[in-house]
Amino acid sequence: MILNLILLLIYPLIILVSTIGYGLIFKKFFFKNDYYLNVSILGIFGLFSLYIISSITHLFVTHNIFHNSLVQLIGLLNFFFFKDFIKKKEIKLVFTFFVILFLGFIISKTNEDFPYYHLPMSLQIVEQKLQFGLGNINVAYNHFSSLFHINSLFYLPLVKYYLFNLTNFLFQIFFFSGLFLILKDKKIPNFLVLLISLTLLIYILKFNRLAEYGADLPGQLLAIMSIIFCYIAYFGRNQINKKNLFFLLEISFYLIIFATTTKILYAMYIVIPLSVSLKIFKINDLLRYFLKLRFLFISFFSLTTLIFYNFALSGCLIYPISSTCFYETFSWTLQNETIDHMKTHYNAWSKGVIGAGFGVNDTEKYLSNFYWIKNWFNKYFFTKVSDFILLNILIFLVYFFSFKKNIIGKINQNNKKNSFFLLQVPIIFVLLVWFFNFPTLRYAGYSIVFLFLTLPFCFYISSKIDVSKEIFLKKFQVLFIIALVVFNFKNLLRINNELNLEINQHHNFSNFPFYWINQVNYKKLKSGDIVYNLVEGPYCWSTPSVCVTADHLTVKNVNNYLIHYKK
Repeated sequence: MILNLILLLIYPLIILVSTIGYGLIFKKFFFKNDYYLNVSILGIFGLFSLYIISSITHLFVTHNIFHNSLVQLIGLLNFFFFKDFIKKKEIKLVFTFFVILFLGFIISKTNEDFPYYHLPMSLQIVEQKLQFGLGNINVAYNHFSSLFHINSLFYLPLVKYYLFNLTNFLFQIFFFSGLFLILKDKKIPNFLVLLISLTLLIYILKFNRLAEYGADLPGQLLAIMSIIFCYIAYFGRNQINKKNLFFLLEISFYLIIFATTTKILYAMYIVIPLSVSLKIFKINDLLRYFLKLRFLFISFFSLTTLIFYNFALSGCLIYPISSTCFYETFSWTLQNETIDHMKTHYNAWSKGVIGAGFGVNDTEKYLSNFYWIKNWFNKYFFTKVSDFILLNILIFLVYFFSFKKNIIGKINQNNKKNSFFLLQVPIIFVLLVWFFNFPTLRYAGYSIVFLFLTLPFCFYISSKIDVSKEIFLKKFQVLFIIALVVFNFKNLLRINNELNLEINQHHNFSNFPFYWINQVNYKKLKSGDIVYNLVEGPYCWSTPSVCVTADHLTVKNVNNYLIHYKK
Protein backbone atom coordinates (compact mmCIF):
# COMPACT_ATOMS: atom_id res chain seq x y z
CA MET A 1 0.00 0.00 0.00
CA ILE A 2 2.84 2.42 0.82
CA LEU A 3 4.43 1.79 -2.59
CA ASN A 4 1.08 2.38 -4.30
CA LEU A 5 0.63 5.67 -2.44
CA ILE A 6 4.10 6.80 -3.50
CA LEU A 7 3.37 5.84 -7.10
CA LEU A 8 0.03 7.64 -7.03
CA LEU A 9 1.82 10.80 -5.91
CA ILE A 10 5.02 10.65 -7.98
CA TYR A 11 3.60 9.55 -11.33
CA PRO A 12 0.95 12.31 -11.52
CA LEU A 13 3.58 14.93 -10.65
CA ILE A 14 5.89 13.64 -13.38
CA ILE A 15 3.06 13.55 -15.92
CA LEU A 16 1.90 17.03 -14.85
CA VAL A 17 5.35 18.45 -15.55
CA SER A 18 5.66 16.46 -18.79
CA THR A 19 2.28 17.72 -20.00
CA ILE A 20 3.32 21.33 -19.43
CA GLY A 21 6.46 20.46 -21.39
CA TYR A 22 4.30 19.48 -24.35
CA GLY A 23 2.36 22.71 -23.90
CA LEU A 24 5.64 24.58 -24.33
CA ILE A 25 6.25 22.64 -27.56
CA PHE A 26 2.75 23.57 -28.77
CA LYS A 27 3.51 27.22 -27.99
CA LYS A 28 6.77 27.10 -29.92
CA PHE A 29 5.19 25.69 -33.08
CA PHE A 30 1.68 27.17 -33.11
CA PHE A 31 1.64 30.35 -31.04
CA LYS A 32 3.32 33.57 -32.12
CA ASN A 33 2.33 35.38 -28.93
CA ASP A 34 2.04 34.75 -25.18
CA TYR A 35 -0.64 37.26 -24.19
CA TYR A 36 -2.64 35.72 -21.28
CA LEU A 37 -0.88 32.43 -22.01
CA ASN A 38 -0.19 31.32 -18.43
CA VAL A 39 1.31 27.96 -17.48
CA SER A 40 -2.10 26.36 -16.84
CA ILE A 41 -3.31 27.22 -20.34
CA LEU A 42 -0.06 25.71 -21.62
CA GLY A 43 -0.95 22.60 -19.62
CA ILE A 44 -4.29 22.37 -21.44
CA PHE A 45 -2.51 22.65 -24.77
CA GLY A 46 -0.07 20.03 -23.51
CA LEU A 47 -3.03 17.67 -23.19
CA PHE A 48 -4.09 18.68 -26.69
CA SER A 49 -0.57 17.84 -27.93
CA LEU A 50 -0.74 14.44 -26.24
CA TYR A 51 -3.97 13.73 -28.11
CA ILE A 52 -2.31 14.65 -31.40
CA ILE A 53 0.64 12.36 -30.64
CA SER A 54 -1.60 9.51 -29.48
CA SER A 55 -3.94 9.68 -32.47
CA ILE A 56 -0.98 9.48 -34.85
CA THR A 57 1.03 6.73 -33.16
CA HIS A 58 -2.08 4.58 -32.61
CA LEU A 59 -2.22 4.14 -36.38
CA PHE A 60 1.03 2.18 -36.31
CA VAL A 61 1.97 0.92 -32.84
CA THR A 62 0.55 -0.08 -29.49
CA HIS A 63 0.82 2.31 -26.57
CA ASN A 64 2.85 -0.05 -24.45
CA ILE A 65 5.02 0.84 -21.48
CA PHE A 66 8.08 1.58 -23.65
CA HIS A 67 6.12 3.90 -25.96
CA ASN A 68 4.49 5.77 -23.08
CA SER A 69 7.67 6.09 -21.03
CA LEU A 70 9.36 7.64 -24.06
CA VAL A 71 6.47 10.08 -24.53
CA GLN A 72 6.66 11.20 -20.89
CA LEU A 73 10.46 11.50 -21.01
CA ILE A 74 10.31 13.79 -24.05
CA GLY A 75 7.78 16.00 -22.26
CA LEU A 76 9.97 16.21 -19.16
CA LEU A 77 13.05 17.12 -21.18
CA ASN A 78 11.15 19.87 -22.97
CA PHE A 79 9.86 21.27 -19.68
CA PHE A 80 13.38 21.64 -18.28
CA PHE A 81 14.74 22.87 -21.62
CA PHE A 82 12.12 25.64 -21.93
CA LYS A 83 11.50 26.25 -18.20
CA ASP A 84 12.84 29.82 -18.46
CA PHE A 85 9.66 30.70 -20.37
CA ILE A 86 7.55 29.81 -17.31
CA LYS A 87 6.93 32.19 -14.43
CA LYS A 88 7.86 30.60 -11.11
CA LYS A 89 4.81 32.05 -9.36
CA GLU A 90 2.54 30.38 -11.91
CA ILE A 91 4.11 26.94 -11.63
CA LYS A 92 3.96 27.19 -7.82
CA LEU A 93 0.24 27.93 -8.07
CA VAL A 94 -0.29 24.87 -10.31
CA PHE A 95 1.49 22.65 -7.78
CA THR A 96 -0.56 24.25 -4.99
CA PHE A 97 -3.78 23.27 -6.79
CA PHE A 98 -2.34 19.78 -7.31
CA VAL A 99 -1.96 19.41 -3.54
CA ILE A 100 -5.30 21.06 -2.67
CA LEU A 101 -7.31 18.91 -5.10
CA PHE A 102 -5.37 15.66 -4.60
CA LEU A 103 -7.93 14.07 -2.26
CA GLY A 104 -10.41 14.16 -5.13
CA PHE A 105 -8.01 12.08 -7.23
CA ILE A 106 -8.08 9.19 -4.74
CA ILE A 107 -11.21 7.34 -5.80
CA SER A 108 -12.53 3.82 -5.47
CA LYS A 109 -15.80 4.22 -7.39
CA THR A 110 -15.24 5.27 -10.98
CA ASN A 111 -17.67 6.83 -13.44
CA GLU A 112 -20.73 4.73 -14.31
CA ASP A 113 -19.53 4.43 -17.91
CA PHE A 114 -15.95 3.57 -16.93
CA PRO A 115 -16.38 -0.24 -17.07
CA TYR A 116 -18.63 0.05 -20.11
CA TYR A 117 -16.33 1.88 -22.52
CA HIS A 118 -13.88 4.33 -20.86
CA LEU A 119 -11.56 1.62 -19.52
CA PRO A 120 -12.00 -0.94 -22.37
CA MET A 121 -11.43 1.72 -25.06
CA SER A 122 -8.35 3.14 -23.37
CA LEU A 123 -6.97 -0.36 -22.79
CA GLN A 124 -7.67 -1.31 -26.41
CA ILE A 125 -5.43 1.57 -27.55
CA VAL A 126 -2.73 0.44 -25.11
CA GLU A 127 -2.70 -3.18 -26.26
CA GLN A 128 -3.56 -2.94 -29.95
CA LYS A 129 -2.79 -0.64 -32.83
CA LEU A 130 -5.67 0.65 -34.95
CA GLN A 131 -8.36 -1.92 -35.78
CA PHE A 132 -11.48 -1.37 -37.87
CA GLY A 133 -15.03 -2.26 -36.93
CA LEU A 134 -14.60 -2.48 -33.16
CA GLY A 135 -18.18 -1.27 -32.83
CA ASN A 136 -19.29 -4.66 -34.17
CA ILE A 137 -17.71 -6.57 -31.31
CA ASN A 138 -19.04 -4.26 -28.60
CA VAL A 139 -21.37 -1.30 -29.12
CA ALA A 140 -19.47 0.54 -26.38
CA TYR A 141 -16.48 0.88 -28.72
CA ASN A 142 -18.42 3.29 -30.92
CA HIS A 143 -18.01 6.09 -28.38
CA PHE A 144 -14.91 7.89 -29.62
CA SER A 145 -13.26 10.55 -27.45
CA SER A 146 -9.82 12.15 -27.50
CA LEU A 147 -9.77 11.53 -23.73
CA PHE A 148 -9.27 7.80 -24.27
CA HIS A 149 -6.29 8.47 -26.51
CA ILE A 150 -4.76 10.65 -23.79
CA ASN A 151 -5.57 8.00 -21.15
CA SER A 152 -3.65 5.38 -23.10
CA LEU A 153 -0.41 7.38 -22.73
CA PHE A 154 -0.60 7.06 -18.93
CA TYR A 155 -0.26 3.27 -18.93
CA LEU A 156 3.09 3.06 -17.13
CA PRO A 157 5.21 0.54 -15.16
CA LEU A 158 3.64 -0.79 -11.94
CA VAL A 159 0.50 1.38 -12.13
CA LYS A 160 -0.79 -0.02 -15.45
CA TYR A 161 -4.31 1.32 -16.10
CA TYR A 162 -4.76 2.86 -12.65
CA LEU A 163 -3.87 6.29 -13.99
CA PHE A 164 -6.65 6.40 -16.58
CA ASN A 165 -8.55 8.89 -14.42
CA LEU A 166 -5.47 11.17 -14.30
CA THR A 167 -6.57 12.89 -17.53
CA ASN A 168 -9.61 14.37 -15.81
CA PHE A 169 -7.53 15.32 -12.75
CA LEU A 170 -5.15 17.27 -14.99
CA PHE A 171 -8.08 19.06 -16.62
CA GLN A 172 -9.33 19.92 -13.14
CA ILE A 173 -5.96 21.32 -12.03
CA PHE A 174 -5.35 23.35 -15.19
CA PHE A 175 -8.91 24.70 -15.30
CA PHE A 176 -9.06 26.02 -11.73
CA SER A 177 -5.48 27.25 -11.56
CA GLY A 178 -5.79 28.83 -15.03
CA LEU A 179 -8.90 30.79 -14.07
CA PHE A 180 -7.30 31.84 -10.79
CA LEU A 181 -4.28 33.24 -12.67
CA ILE A 182 -6.52 35.18 -15.05
CA LEU A 183 -8.50 36.54 -12.10
CA LYS A 184 -5.34 38.00 -10.59
CA ASP A 185 -4.93 40.28 -13.62
CA LYS A 186 -5.95 43.75 -12.44
CA LYS A 187 -6.81 44.89 -15.97
CA ILE A 188 -9.85 42.69 -16.53
CA PRO A 189 -13.23 44.49 -16.14
CA ASN A 190 -15.80 44.04 -13.38
CA PHE A 191 -17.95 41.71 -15.47
CA LEU A 192 -15.12 39.23 -16.07
CA VAL A 193 -13.93 39.34 -12.47
CA LEU A 194 -17.43 38.35 -11.38
CA LEU A 195 -17.87 35.70 -14.09
CA ILE A 196 -14.52 34.04 -13.37
CA SER A 197 -14.91 34.16 -9.59
CA LEU A 198 -18.42 32.68 -9.82
CA THR A 199 -17.14 29.96 -12.16
CA LEU A 200 -14.45 29.03 -9.65
CA LEU A 201 -16.88 28.83 -6.74
CA ILE A 202 -19.75 27.05 -8.46
CA TYR A 203 -17.63 24.52 -10.34
CA ILE A 204 -15.47 23.59 -7.34
CA LEU A 205 -18.60 23.06 -5.24
CA LYS A 206 -20.60 21.20 -7.87
CA PHE A 207 -17.90 18.98 -9.34
CA ASN A 208 -16.09 17.75 -6.25
CA ARG A 209 -16.18 14.06 -7.27
CA LEU A 210 -13.70 13.24 -10.01
CA ALA A 211 -15.79 10.19 -10.96
CA GLU A 212 -18.52 12.60 -12.15
CA TYR A 213 -16.23 14.02 -14.84
CA GLY A 214 -16.32 10.93 -17.08
CA ALA A 215 -15.95 11.77 -20.78
CA ASP A 216 -18.39 14.70 -20.49
CA LEU A 217 -17.09 17.39 -18.17
CA PRO A 218 -13.60 18.08 -19.65
CA GLY A 219 -15.23 19.35 -22.85
CA GLN A 220 -17.47 21.64 -20.80
CA LEU A 221 -14.48 23.03 -18.91
CA LEU A 222 -12.76 23.74 -22.25
CA ALA A 223 -15.91 25.48 -23.54
CA ILE A 224 -16.09 27.73 -20.46
CA MET A 225 -12.40 28.59 -20.77
CA SER A 226 -12.87 29.35 -24.47
CA ILE A 227 -15.76 31.71 -23.77
CA ILE A 228 -13.81 33.54 -21.07
CA PHE A 229 -10.96 34.16 -23.52
CA CYS A 230 -13.29 35.57 -26.17
CA TYR A 231 -14.93 37.77 -23.51
CA ILE A 232 -11.49 39.10 -22.51
CA ALA A 233 -11.07 40.12 -26.15
CA TYR A 234 -14.55 41.65 -26.34
CA PHE A 235 -14.32 43.79 -23.21
CA GLY A 236 -10.73 44.77 -23.98
CA ARG A 237 -11.31 45.62 -27.64
CA ASN A 238 -10.68 49.33 -27.05
CA GLN A 239 -7.59 48.87 -24.89
CA ILE A 240 -5.84 45.76 -26.25
CA ASN A 241 -3.88 46.05 -29.48
CA LYS A 242 -5.13 44.27 -32.60
CA LYS A 243 -2.44 41.59 -32.55
CA ASN A 244 -3.30 40.51 -29.00
CA LEU A 245 -7.05 40.58 -29.71
CA PHE A 246 -6.58 38.15 -32.57
CA PHE A 247 -4.45 35.94 -30.35
CA LEU A 248 -7.09 35.80 -27.62
CA LEU A 249 -9.68 34.72 -30.18
CA GLU A 250 -7.25 32.15 -31.59
CA ILE A 251 -6.88 30.56 -28.15
CA SER A 252 -10.67 30.60 -27.80
CA PHE A 253 -11.17 28.74 -31.08
CA TYR A 254 -8.44 26.20 -30.28
CA LEU A 255 -10.12 25.40 -26.97
CA ILE A 256 -13.47 24.79 -28.71
CA ILE A 257 -11.73 22.57 -31.26
CA PHE A 258 -10.15 20.55 -28.43
CA ALA A 259 -13.52 20.32 -26.69
CA THR A 260 -15.08 18.97 -29.89
CA THR A 261 -12.56 16.13 -30.02
CA THR A 262 -13.75 15.00 -26.57
CA LYS A 263 -17.36 14.86 -27.83
CA ILE A 264 -18.56 16.16 -31.15
CA LEU A 265 -21.64 17.84 -29.68
CA TYR A 266 -19.41 20.54 -28.13
CA ALA A 267 -18.99 21.94 -31.63
CA MET A 268 -22.20 23.92 -31.00
CA TYR A 269 -20.27 26.21 -28.64
CA ILE A 270 -18.34 27.63 -31.63
CA VAL A 271 -21.29 30.00 -32.11
CA ILE A 272 -20.25 32.03 -29.06
CA PRO A 273 -16.62 32.97 -29.93
CA LEU A 274 -17.66 33.33 -33.59
CA SER A 275 -20.34 35.91 -32.78
CA VAL A 276 -17.93 37.84 -30.54
CA SER A 277 -15.22 37.73 -33.23
CA LEU A 278 -17.60 39.19 -35.83
CA LYS A 279 -18.45 42.01 -33.41
CA ILE A 280 -14.78 42.93 -32.90
CA PHE A 281 -13.44 42.48 -36.44
CA LYS A 282 -14.69 42.53 -39.99
CA ILE A 283 -15.02 39.13 -41.61
CA ASN A 284 -12.22 39.90 -44.10
CA ASP A 285 -9.80 40.62 -41.23
CA LEU A 286 -10.78 37.37 -39.52
CA LEU A 287 -10.26 35.36 -42.69
CA ARG A 288 -6.83 36.90 -43.29
CA TYR A 289 -5.72 36.00 -39.76
CA PHE A 290 -7.19 32.53 -39.42
CA LEU A 291 -6.54 31.26 -42.95
CA LYS A 292 -2.95 30.56 -41.99
CA LEU A 293 -1.13 27.25 -42.02
CA ARG A 294 -0.85 26.77 -38.25
CA PHE A 295 -4.55 27.37 -37.54
CA LEU A 296 -5.70 25.40 -40.57
CA PHE A 297 -3.45 22.49 -39.63
CA ILE A 298 -4.84 22.19 -36.08
CA SER A 299 -8.43 22.63 -37.24
CA PHE A 300 -8.14 20.22 -40.14
CA PHE A 301 -6.19 17.63 -38.15
CA SER A 302 -8.65 17.69 -35.24
CA LEU A 303 -11.69 17.42 -37.51
CA THR A 304 -10.04 14.69 -39.60
CA THR A 305 -9.06 12.52 -36.64
CA LEU A 306 -12.53 12.93 -35.12
CA ILE A 307 -14.20 11.78 -38.35
CA PHE A 308 -11.60 9.12 -39.14
CA TYR A 309 -11.80 7.35 -35.78
CA ASN A 310 -15.61 7.47 -35.85
CA PHE A 311 -15.39 5.90 -39.30
CA ALA A 312 -12.83 3.28 -38.22
CA LEU A 313 -14.94 2.20 -35.25
CA SER A 314 -18.43 2.19 -36.75
CA GLY A 315 -18.22 2.78 -40.50
CA CYS A 316 -19.99 6.14 -39.97
CA LEU A 317 -18.37 9.55 -40.23
CA ILE A 318 -20.39 10.72 -37.24
CA TYR A 319 -21.83 8.02 -35.00
CA PRO A 320 -24.81 7.46 -34.68
CA ILE A 321 -26.05 9.61 -37.60
CA SER A 322 -27.29 7.11 -40.18
CA SER A 323 -26.88 9.43 -43.18
CA THR A 324 -23.09 9.47 -42.60
CA CYS A 325 -22.73 5.67 -42.63
CA PHE A 326 -21.33 3.56 -45.51
CA TYR A 327 -23.64 0.54 -45.23
CA GLU A 328 -22.97 -0.97 -48.64
CA THR A 329 -19.38 0.18 -49.09
CA PHE A 330 -17.34 -1.01 -46.10
CA SER A 331 -17.76 -4.41 -44.50
CA TRP A 332 -17.28 -3.22 -40.91
CA THR A 333 -20.08 -0.63 -41.03
CA LEU A 334 -22.67 -1.27 -38.35
CA GLN A 335 -26.09 -2.43 -39.51
CA ASN A 336 -28.68 0.22 -40.25
CA GLU A 337 -30.99 -1.19 -37.57
CA THR A 338 -28.25 -0.94 -34.95
CA ILE A 339 -27.48 2.69 -35.78
CA ASP A 340 -31.14 3.73 -35.72
CA HIS A 341 -31.76 1.82 -32.48
CA MET A 342 -28.80 3.41 -30.71
CA LYS A 343 -29.70 6.90 -31.93
CA THR A 344 -33.24 6.46 -30.62
CA HIS A 345 -31.90 5.08 -27.33
CA TYR A 346 -29.53 8.03 -26.75
CA ASN A 347 -32.25 10.48 -27.77
CA ALA A 348 -34.81 8.91 -25.42
CA TRP A 349 -32.37 8.73 -22.52
CA SER A 350 -31.32 12.38 -22.82
CA LYS A 351 -34.92 13.56 -23.00
CA GLY A 352 -36.16 11.68 -19.94
CA VAL A 353 -38.22 9.18 -21.93
CA ILE A 354 -36.29 6.21 -20.55
CA GLY A 355 -34.01 5.81 -17.55
CA ALA A 356 -33.16 3.71 -14.53
CA GLY A 357 -36.41 2.11 -13.40
CA PHE A 358 -38.75 3.82 -15.86
CA GLY A 359 -39.68 3.89 -19.54
CA VAL A 360 -42.58 4.21 -21.97
CA ASN A 361 -44.25 1.77 -24.32
CA ASP A 362 -44.07 3.91 -27.46
CA THR A 363 -40.68 5.65 -27.51
CA GLU A 364 -41.06 7.04 -31.02
CA LYS A 365 -44.36 8.70 -30.12
CA TYR A 366 -42.86 10.41 -27.08
CA LEU A 367 -39.89 11.67 -29.08
CA SER A 368 -42.12 13.24 -31.72
CA ASN A 369 -44.28 16.35 -31.38
CA PHE A 370 -42.53 17.38 -28.14
CA TYR A 371 -44.40 14.82 -26.01
CA TRP A 372 -41.11 14.22 -24.23
CA ILE A 373 -41.03 17.68 -22.63
CA LYS A 374 -43.52 16.74 -19.90
CA ASN A 375 -41.56 13.58 -19.07
CA TRP A 376 -38.31 15.54 -19.09
CA PHE A 377 -39.62 18.07 -16.58
CA ASN A 378 -41.02 15.38 -14.29
CA LYS A 379 -38.12 12.94 -14.44
CA TYR A 380 -35.11 15.20 -14.99
CA PHE A 381 -35.71 18.92 -14.54
CA PHE A 382 -37.13 18.65 -11.02
CA THR A 383 -34.12 16.65 -9.88
CA LYS A 384 -30.87 17.31 -11.72
CA VAL A 385 -31.51 20.67 -13.41
CA SER A 386 -33.40 22.25 -10.50
CA ASP A 387 -30.62 21.26 -8.09
CA PHE A 388 -28.00 22.90 -10.31
CA ILE A 389 -30.10 26.05 -10.71
CA LEU A 390 -30.58 26.26 -6.92
CA LEU A 391 -26.82 25.96 -6.39
CA ASN A 392 -26.26 28.88 -8.78
CA ILE A 393 -28.93 30.99 -7.08
CA LEU A 394 -27.48 30.21 -3.65
CA ILE A 395 -24.02 31.40 -4.73
CA PHE A 396 -25.55 34.53 -6.30
CA LEU A 397 -27.21 35.34 -2.98
CA VAL A 398 -23.98 34.73 -1.08
CA TYR A 399 -22.22 37.11 -3.47
CA PHE A 400 -24.86 39.79 -3.21
CA PHE A 401 -24.92 39.84 0.59
CA SER A 402 -21.15 39.38 0.96
CA PHE A 403 -20.46 42.46 -1.15
CA LYS A 404 -23.48 44.51 -0.15
CA LYS A 405 -21.28 47.04 1.63
CA ASN A 406 -19.22 47.51 -1.54
CA ILE A 407 -22.21 48.68 -3.62
CA ILE A 408 -21.50 51.90 -5.49
CA GLY A 409 -23.74 54.27 -7.44
CA LYS A 410 -25.14 53.33 -10.81
CA ILE A 411 -23.06 53.92 -13.91
CA ASN A 412 -24.10 54.52 -17.52
CA GLN A 413 -26.08 51.44 -18.62
CA ASN A 414 -26.40 52.10 -22.38
CA ASN A 415 -23.27 50.27 -23.49
CA LYS A 416 -23.87 47.53 -20.94
CA LYS A 417 -27.32 46.84 -22.40
CA ASN A 418 -25.84 46.49 -25.88
CA SER A 419 -23.14 44.16 -24.57
CA PHE A 420 -25.65 42.11 -22.63
CA PHE A 421 -27.81 41.40 -25.66
CA LEU A 422 -24.82 40.72 -27.88
CA LEU A 423 -23.40 38.14 -25.46
CA GLN A 424 -26.67 36.65 -24.24
CA VAL A 425 -28.24 35.98 -27.67
CA PRO A 426 -25.67 33.32 -28.73
CA ILE A 427 -25.94 31.80 -25.25
CA ILE A 428 -29.70 31.46 -25.71
CA PHE A 429 -29.17 30.00 -29.19
CA VAL A 430 -26.81 27.30 -27.88
CA LEU A 431 -29.17 26.65 -24.95
CA LEU A 432 -32.05 26.01 -27.37
CA VAL A 433 -29.92 23.72 -29.53
CA TRP A 434 -29.00 21.79 -26.40
CA PHE A 435 -32.55 21.63 -25.06
CA PHE A 436 -34.21 20.39 -28.23
CA ASN A 437 -31.54 17.82 -29.06
CA PHE A 438 -29.85 16.35 -25.95
CA PRO A 439 -31.19 18.12 -22.83
CA THR A 440 -29.19 16.37 -20.17
CA LEU A 441 -26.62 18.30 -18.14
CA ARG A 442 -23.92 15.73 -18.86
CA TYR A 443 -24.22 16.38 -22.58
CA ALA A 444 -22.85 19.94 -22.71
CA GLY A 445 -25.63 21.21 -20.44
CA TYR A 446 -23.87 22.31 -17.27
CA SER A 447 -21.87 25.04 -18.95
CA ILE A 448 -24.63 26.51 -21.09
CA VAL A 449 -27.14 26.53 -18.22
CA PHE A 450 -24.49 28.11 -15.99
CA LEU A 451 -23.78 30.84 -18.56
CA PHE A 452 -27.47 31.49 -19.19
CA LEU A 453 -28.04 32.08 -15.48
CA THR A 454 -24.78 33.83 -14.64
CA LEU A 455 -24.40 36.41 -17.41
CA PRO A 456 -27.47 38.48 -16.39
CA PHE A 457 -26.36 38.44 -12.75
CA CYS A 458 -22.82 39.50 -13.68
CA PHE A 459 -24.06 42.36 -15.86
CA TYR A 460 -26.39 43.55 -13.11
CA ILE A 461 -23.99 43.34 -10.20
CA SER A 462 -20.87 44.50 -12.09
CA SER A 463 -22.39 47.99 -12.37
CA LYS A 464 -22.92 48.15 -8.62
CA ILE A 465 -19.75 46.65 -7.12
CA ASP A 466 -16.26 48.00 -7.63
CA VAL A 467 -14.31 44.78 -7.91
CA SER A 468 -11.06 46.66 -8.44
CA LYS A 469 -10.95 47.33 -4.72
CA GLU A 470 -8.68 45.04 -2.74
CA ILE A 471 -11.51 44.24 -0.33
CA PHE A 472 -13.35 42.35 -3.09
CA LEU A 473 -10.45 39.99 -3.76
CA LYS A 474 -9.97 39.40 -0.04
CA LYS A 475 -13.64 38.48 0.40
CA PHE A 476 -13.56 36.26 -2.67
CA GLN A 477 -10.45 34.46 -1.40
CA VAL A 478 -12.27 33.74 1.87
CA LEU A 479 -15.24 32.33 -0.07
CA PHE A 480 -12.96 30.25 -2.29
CA ILE A 481 -11.08 28.85 0.70
CA ILE A 482 -14.43 27.87 2.22
CA ALA A 483 -15.35 26.18 -1.09
CA LEU A 484 -12.04 24.27 -1.09
CA VAL A 485 -12.65 23.18 2.50
CA VAL A 486 -16.09 21.87 1.46
CA PHE A 487 -14.47 20.15 -1.54
CA ASN A 488 -11.95 18.32 0.62
CA PHE A 489 -14.40 17.59 3.45
CA LYS A 490 -16.76 15.87 1.00
CA ASN A 491 -13.91 13.86 -0.44
CA LEU A 492 -12.69 12.85 3.02
CA LEU A 493 -16.18 11.59 3.84
CA ARG A 494 -16.34 9.75 0.53
CA ILE A 495 -12.94 8.10 1.02
CA ASN A 496 -13.88 7.10 4.57
CA ASN A 497 -17.12 5.53 3.33
CA GLU A 498 -15.31 3.65 0.57
CA LEU A 499 -12.67 2.37 3.00
CA ASN A 500 -15.45 0.99 5.21
CA LEU A 501 -17.03 -1.03 2.41
CA GLU A 502 -16.80 -4.79 2.81
CA ILE A 503 -14.33 -6.56 0.56
CA ASN A 504 -17.18 -8.39 -1.21
CA GLN A 505 -18.99 -5.13 -2.07
CA HIS A 506 -18.63 -3.33 -5.35
CA HIS A 507 -16.36 -0.27 -5.40
CA ASN A 508 -14.55 -1.24 -2.19
CA PHE A 509 -11.09 0.15 -1.48
CA SER A 510 -9.33 -3.18 -0.99
CA ASN A 511 -6.76 -2.05 -3.56
CA PHE A 512 -6.22 1.33 -1.87
CA PRO A 513 -5.27 3.84 -3.21
CA PHE A 514 -6.12 2.45 -6.67
CA TYR A 515 -9.72 2.43 -7.84
CA TRP A 516 -11.84 -0.71 -7.74
CA ILE A 517 -11.90 -3.03 -10.76
CA ASN A 518 -14.38 -5.86 -11.13
CA GLN A 519 -12.52 -8.94 -12.33
CA VAL A 520 -15.10 -10.41 -14.70
CA ASN A 521 -14.90 -13.94 -16.06
CA TYR A 522 -14.04 -14.42 -19.71
CA LYS A 523 -13.16 -17.21 -22.10
CA LYS A 524 -11.02 -17.40 -25.21
CA LEU A 525 -12.89 -17.34 -28.51
CA LYS A 526 -10.98 -17.92 -31.74
CA SER A 527 -11.96 -16.42 -35.07
CA GLY A 528 -9.43 -17.05 -37.81
CA ASP A 529 -6.03 -16.06 -36.48
CA ILE A 530 -7.50 -13.78 -33.81
CA VAL A 531 -8.37 -14.72 -30.24
CA TYR A 532 -11.20 -12.72 -28.68
CA ASN A 533 -11.93 -12.58 -24.97
CA LEU A 534 -15.65 -13.20 -24.48
CA VAL A 535 -16.92 -11.80 -21.15
CA GLU A 536 -19.82 -12.94 -19.03
CA GLY A 537 -22.01 -9.88 -18.75
CA PRO A 538 -22.35 -6.51 -20.48
CA TYR A 539 -19.11 -4.87 -19.26
CA CYS A 540 -15.52 -5.64 -20.21
CA TRP A 541 -13.85 -3.78 -17.35
CA SER A 542 -10.11 -4.56 -17.61
CA THR A 543 -10.48 -7.75 -19.66
CA PRO A 544 -7.52 -8.00 -22.06
CA SER A 545 -8.23 -6.84 -25.59
CA VAL A 546 -9.90 -7.66 -27.79
CA CYS A 547 -12.88 -7.92 -25.41
CA VAL A 548 -16.24 -8.95 -26.86
CA THR A 549 -19.75 -9.36 -25.49
CA ALA A 550 -21.08 -11.53 -28.35
CA ASP A 551 -19.70 -14.45 -30.38
CA HIS A 552 -21.25 -13.89 -33.84
CA LEU A 553 -18.12 -12.25 -35.28
CA THR A 554 -15.43 -12.79 -37.81
CA VAL A 555 -12.26 -10.94 -38.70
CA LYS A 556 -10.01 -10.44 -41.68
CA ASN A 557 -6.53 -9.05 -42.12
CA VAL A 558 -6.07 -6.39 -44.79
CA ASN A 559 -2.57 -4.94 -45.22
CA ASN A 560 -1.77 -5.88 -41.62
CA TYR A 561 -4.85 -4.12 -40.23
CA LEU A 562 -7.62 -6.15 -38.61
CA ILE A 563 -11.21 -5.59 -39.69
CA HIS A 564 -14.03 -6.93 -37.48
CA TYR A 565 -17.46 -7.52 -38.93
CA LYS A 566 -20.56 -9.57 -38.24
CA LYS A 567 -21.10 -12.89 -40.00
